[in-house]
Amino acid sequence: FYDGSALRILLRVERGRKSYPGDIIGFLAHCPKCKHRFGFSMKGKWTVRCEKCGAGLEIIGPLWLGDLHDREFLKRLKLKAGEYGGKEGKKITRLLDKMEGEIGMPPYYFDIARVSDMIDIQTPSTEKVIELLRRAGFRASRTHFNGRGIKTDADISSLADLMPRGL
Repeated sequence: FYDGSALRILLRVERGRKSYPGDIIGFLAHCPKCKHRFGFSMKGKWTVRCEKCGAGLEIIGPLWLGDLHDREFLKRLKLKAGEYGGKEGKKITRLLDKMEGEIGMPPYYFDIARVSDMIDIQTPSTEKVIELLRRAGFRASRTHFNGRGIKTDADISSLADLMPRGL
């Protein structure tokens, strides 16, 4: 997780041989022209052209495409955070809530301020954009990586179409 000053990784190493997770190791593709983005696994179809506009893609990876967080582990951390109480406990709980909302979402996020600049509108509130996306039938949540960032299963054109209506 990213806490604003450092990227921190919590993990548990287990001994034993397991099969390589090729279905959740893969690449992220971003179109610099139309801003479409998507992930594809190492076992999936590889492409270098945007399926929306045909432009060349920027591709990063290989990287982890699966969930970054484990729901049960987050629940245990929330219980511990509740024991702190006060401002610090609330701050930790808010971070854990955001992390829980990211489970099952795509491996990338959209920065609402950047999308607003792209379509030349005033930046709406992050919560308003999430509400609009959910009403339109998309899944959406905040991301802990960026205060103006959201994770959603909507593509960039759907997001850009919905945002001006929400102002």
